[in-house]
This record gives sequence, structure tokens and C-alpha cells, in this order.
Amino acid sequence: MTDPKILGVMVDASGRVFFQRVGTIAPFVATAFEERHILSPVSNIARSLRKDISEASPLFNCRLLNRSRIAVVIPPTIERILLTTESYGTNGVLREIILRSRRRLGAAA
Repeated sequence: MTDPKILGVMVDASGRVFFQRVGTIAPFVATAFEERHILSPVSNIARSLRKDISEASPLFNCRLLNRSRIAVVIPPTIERILLTTESYGTNGVLREIILRSRRRLGAAA
């Protein structure tokens, strides 16, 4: 996750992960995320902004102080979590999500 060329990440409803690197979208093969690995850091971000992401408020879209953007949709709006981030510089959201995953990730990112 130290690749400065990674500008964004997308986790689709089937759990597949894609990175945006210098205008190209590429799959990140070595990942397997559970929803809690995504929801926990996103919930922390929402709380820090005095916002909520829950079944009662399943859409979260904001720009962070470092100009990064995060957008998340959770059930019951859709079947599984959908996440996109756009980063300018270090992507702390993405790093926290990956660190929370159960699998040890190689040098794929």
C-alpha cells in the first residue's frame, strides 16, 4: 500500500477489489474481504465527521480534509457493501481496510 500511483480503490458487491493506478483500473487478486473489514473503518470515519452509516442511513459520501473522497453503500439498500475511494496522496482508508483483512497480503499492491 505504499505505491503512490494508487489513487483509488473500489470494492464491488461481489467482494472483488480493484485499484486505480494512474488512470488504469486493475484487479487486486490477493484479497478476500468480509464486510466488517470495510464497515469498521468507514464507520470510524463517519463518526469522526459526526455522520452515520447504518441500516437507517445506508449511504455515505464525503470528502475528507486531505481532499480524499469516500463513498459507501451498505445493506439494505443493496445486497452487499459497495465502496469507492479516491485519494490524493496516501490512502489511509484503504490501508486500514487492508490491515483489517484476515489474509496476509503479498506485494500485489
